[in-house]
Amino acid sequence: MFPMPTVQVSDEADSTPPAEQKTPELPPQILAPPNDTPIKRTCATMQPFTTNTRCRDTTLNAMGNEIRGYLVGPMPAEEFLEEFLSPTTIPDYQPLTSFSEGAFASTVSAAPETEAYNPFINTMESFAPGLSFIDTHSNADKINCKAFSFQIKPDVSGR
Repeated sequence: MFPMPTVQVSDEADSTPPAEQKTPELPPQILAPPNDTPIKRTCATMQPFTTNTRCRDTTLNAMGNEIRGYLVGPMPAEEFLEEFLSPTTIPDYQPLTSFSEGAFASTVSAAPETEAYNPFINTMESFAPGLSFIDTHSNADKINCKAFSFQIKPDVSGR
């Protein structure tokens, strides 16, 4: 540790004004490098809304007890979708009749990636006839992303 310098203040009228007082310089010392990182044995904060390692389990248990009545599950995905995203609650819902296994096979098998855009657009048009999809991978979005210092080029855009 560094020795703390002591500054003596006198009450004499002829002393240096406070604005000109200087802290005495410490003598140069040669410090040996530490052998290891010191172990921290205290908490930086002891506030009621912080999460400290020593009270992690207690905090998590208290949070779990607090939200216990607001959780649903575990439940199978199909049951969850039917319960909370039921097609009967979606206005103008029309079930997908054109979807079949392998509908995106041409998109998935395309290489390089840029060859996948048109097959993806063609497949999506049958699922969303009210939307128009466009291959925009070579065009930067200069309207929505003008605040960025780099260019954003969406692969496919829809409107």
